[in-house]
Amino acid sequence: GKTSTIAKLAGRAVLSHGREQVGLITMDQYRIGGQEQLATFATLLDVPLQSVSDGPELYAALRDFRNRRHIFVDTAGMGQRDPRLLKQIEVLRDSPIPVTVLGVLSASVGVHSLGRQGLSGAIITKLDEAAGVGGTLDTLIRAQLPVAYTSSGQRVPDDLQPARAGELIALAADWLRQRRRADAAPSSRAGMT
Repeated sequence: GKTSTIAKLAGRAVLSHGREQVGLITMDQYRIGGQEQLATFATLLDVPLQSVSDGPELYAALRDFRNRRHIFVDTAGMGQRDPRLLKQIEVLRDSPIPVTVLGVLSASVGVHSLGRQGLSGAIITKLDEAAGVGGTLDTLIRAQLPVAYTSSGQRVPDDLQPARAGELIALAADWLRQRRRADAAPSSRAGMT
């Protein structure tokens, strides 16, 4: 979901501002195939991609792209308590070039605790796969993280929308109503002993 979300954001930026205004950077040195997936998106969008492994390389890549309006940095997907994740966020936050750091959370996976951890906000992905979004919204509210975008589906860049509070609340309420109806429905095993 995270790398696809970067591609969706980059695709929207290409459509709005042109490919010469977009650059991609990957810090994903851990996940097998992570760099290749973003490289495929970079080729399809016809935008440059740089792979970096540490802070100085990241800062050099950001300087290389300084004339571009949108630079998207893909990090390795890690658990929220993984110290490497905190290190990646720290490297981004320490950048001499201002960086907005957004966490990408899958609505289809329960999220139990999330601190601000240097994040400016969040993107909720996989709404199309989720059985509910209340837990994710609760986590984000408790962490006081604004939601920038939501994503549902694989189409780049179409399946990415700016987050709208009213729509997320309506979606959570609809899922809750469906759950209550399902719980109240008579079981096919009713009357059996």
